[in-house]
Amino acid sequence: MQRNWIAAVEARFVDFDLGGTVGPAGSTVTVFTTRVDTIYGATSVQLAPEHPVVADITANDPDLRAKVDQFDRGATQGQRSW
Repeated sequence: MQRNWIAAVEARFVDFDLGGTVGPAGSTVTVFTTRVDTIYGATSVQLAPEHPVVADITANDPDLRAKVDQFDRGATQGQRSW
């Protein structure tokens, strides 16, 4: 399938440092990109509510954990806003 493409895709895994040890999930988030040349323009990384790093980040912040849980419930019911 790729032989018909204009250029071959070079995919990479890139680690984003979270600024220190967050918890058991580690201190980095690894993302997959097919456009490593544009990675310096990244302004955010979104994590799924069930990602292990989310549990680490929200462990000491009950309000943030409640917001994540609220979003997760809404997303499973087809609602897309906080």
